[in-house]
Amino acid sequence: MDFFNEFKLDKKELLQLVENATNINDIQSTRAKLGVMQTKFNESADILPAYDQKSYTVQLAELTRILAEKQATVTPAPRFSFRNKSHAKKMNVAQNSRTVQQTPPLEKHLDNTSVVIADISNEVCDKGVLGSLVVRNIESIVARIVRTSGCHAHNIRKCIINFGNIDGSLFLQNITNAIIVANCHQFRMHASENVVVCLKTTSTAVIEDCKGIVFVKHPKSDSIPSVSDFDSPLSSDNFTTSERYNGLDDIFDSLDINHLKFTPH
Repeated sequence: MDFFNEFKLDKKELLQLVENATNINDIQSTRAKLGVMQTKFNESADILPAYDQKSYTVQLAELTRILAEKQATVTPAPRFSFRNKSHAKKMNVAQNSRTVQQTPPLEKHLDNTSVVIADISNEVCDKGVLGSLVVRNIESIVARIVRTSGCHAHNIRKCIINFGNIDGSLFLQNITNAIIVANCHQFRMHASENVVVCLKTTSTAVIEDCKGIVFVKHPKSDSIPSVSDFDSPLSSDNFTTSERYNGLDDIFDSLDINHLKFTPH
């Protein structure tokens, strides 16, 4: 069976599983199914036409969103706890006085294998994750993630995010003035500007509707990643490559909000 027909059948089956899911076990088995679909796509991506790559990427992202929404309806979110006591104390003062706006939660766990980091600014996040990760609507964040099965990130401004090891794909959209570090199987970036990407990947990195992107060799890689620009496949001025980038060594060594000074402007 060719990839097109197999993906079509898998998608139909997955949507049925989502519709019938009533508990966390159903969600986890459905996520496993989605993971298999993602792996099949990763293995076939390099031989698919650029248009088909984009189409399947969008469909997988939509399936991930649908599953996350279903999961939220069948699994209660556990109580959030702050990373440090001083931050929690500040929040208690704000709640009691009603004069200081409450800071949105740093992390909202969906279950034991998934996490969403969203709607935050001026924070440091240090998290090990064994599952899927969604990052959205963040600004002036320094974050380090140990490991994920896959990640979707969008609406990120002036941040440094070390995604660590990603077993599957990293999809980025609307990223500006940021530094991204990742070791992943597949990399896609859309509608982004002024981003340094320290990347190790086993396939060709793909960008679209981007400009001012700098790809830097990852410490675990022997070479600078291969990159393809969907808008200019033959010759592109939208990205450059480099062996090194100023400040990356400090970023790898420690988590510090002051490292934001290294982000591109």
